[in-house]
Amino acid sequence: MAWIVQPLEKCGSDGLGIGIFHLTAKSDEGGPLYVGCDHDHASADDAQACQEARRKIGGITGFPDGYDEKRRVDSASDDRTANNAVRHSYRVLSDAEKAQMVAIKDKGAEFLNLIDSLRTPPEPAGEANGEPFAICTFDRELTIAAEKVEEAVMWAVKHITA
Repeated sequence: MAWIVQPLEKCGSDGLGIGIFHLTAKSDEGGPLYVGCDHDHASADDAQACQEARRKIGGITGFPDGYDEKRRVDSASDDRTANNAVRHSYRVLSDAEKAQMVAIKDKGAEFLNLIDSLRTPPEPAGEANGEPFAICTFDRELTIAAEKVEEAVMWAVKHITA
C-alpha cells in the first residue's frame, strides 16, 4: 500500500476550486480521503506547512515526517551555518552581499509565482467530511521550469556566498 499525501483545494458547488486548501492523504488501495486539519489555508504551500495537518497525516499514514519549524534559519542571517551539513565553515557576508542574495531570491520567487499562474486549473477529486476537493494537476513542463529557476537561484546564491 502507498499513501498519496498532497494539498488539495476545496471546490464550490460549481466544481471549481475556491482558494481554500488542506493537506490530505489517500491510500492507493481506496478508502476515504483524510484531511489533516480543521482550519482552512489560503495556499497549497500553507496547507503543506501546517504542523497540525502534518502530525495528523503522519499518524494516519504511519510516516511522521519530523518537520521542525525551529530548525529554519533566515538565509540572510549569519546563523545560516547552523543547518548546513555540507559546508564546514562560512564567511560572514557583507550587508551588500546579503542584499544581493535577498534580491536574487525575491526575483526567483517572482518568476516561480508567474510559472504557477500558468498551471492547469484543478479538477474535482471527491469529498472528505462532506467537503468537495479538487486535484491540482502537475504540469510537467512547468514543474521542470520551476526546478530550473530554483537551480538558477541556488547557483547565483552560491556565487555570492562562496
